[in-house]
Amino acid sequence: MSQSFDTELRQTFDALVDRIRADVAAHLAGAAGRLSDEAQAALQAGANAAARDAAASAERAATDRLTAYFTEREASLRRDLAASQAGLPRLLDDFRTIDDTTSLSQALDALITAAGHGAARTALFLVRGDILRAWSQSGFAVLGSALPFEVPMDEAGLLGEAVRSGSARYAGAGQPDWPAFAVSPDAAALVAAPLSMSGEVVAVLCGVPSGSAPEQGRELATRFEALTRHASRVLEALTALRLAQASMPPMSMSRPMPRG
Repeated sequence: MSQSFDTELRQTFDALVDRIRADVAAHLAGAAGRLSDEAQAALQAGANAAARDAAASAERAATDRLTAYFTEREASLRRDLAASQAGLPRLLDDFRTIDDTTSLSQALDALITAAGHGAARTALFLVRGDILRAWSQSGFAVLGSALPFEVPMDEAGLLGEAVRSGSARYAGAGQPDWPAFAVSPDAAALVAAPLSMSGEVVAVLCGVPSGSAPEQGRELATRFEALTRHASRVLEALTALRLAQASMPPMSMSRPMPRG
C-alpha cells in the first residue's frame, strides 16, 4: 500500500516538474521572441535614424560644396568683368591709333604696338605661301637675333592652326602645339590671331601674356582677336583707297585760257 502511494506521489511530482519545465520553457520562448522583436525593432529604428542622419549630412555637404562653387564662380566672373571694363579704354585708344594710319606698314606697326599692351612677348608674321615671315616682334629672343625670321607652316603649330582656320587660337603651357621659337619656361600661354583681307589670311599675330594666371591668357586671346579684326578692316579700307587712287586719271594743273 505504502509503495503504491510512493509511486503515485513520485509520478505526480514528475508530472508537476515536467509541466513546470514546459511552462518555463514556453515563457522563456515567449520572452525571447519578444526580446528578439524588440531588438529587431530597435536595430531597425537605429538604422533608419542613421540613414536619415547620413542623408542629412550628405545633403548639407552637397549644399556646402555647391554654395562654395557658385560663390567662387561669381567672384571669378566679377573679376573677369572688372578686368574687361578696365581694359576697354586702352582697347579703344588702340583702335583709334590704328584708324589714324595712312599706309599698310603703318597699320601693321600700330597693331604690333597695341598688341604689346598686356603681353610680355609679341610677334607679327606675314603669310607667304607655306612660310610665315616675321614682320616685327618684341620679346622673342630667337626672332630678334635672326630677322628676317621664317617658320615653315607645318612647323608653326598654333600659328598655322590660326592661319588655316581663320580664327584665334589659344594654348596653355605644356600643350604640344607651340612653335619652337615661342617655347619658354616662364610662358603660361600662347595666343595666335589671324588678319584677313577679303576672306584670305594675310598675317598672324601671336603673343604670350604678361602674367601666369590662366584667365590672363584667355583675356589676351580676346584682346588679340578684337585687335586683328579691327586691323583687318583698316587694311581693307587702305587697300581699297589705294586702288581707287591708282585708277583715277591724273588731274591737270593747267587752266584753260578764257576766249576773248
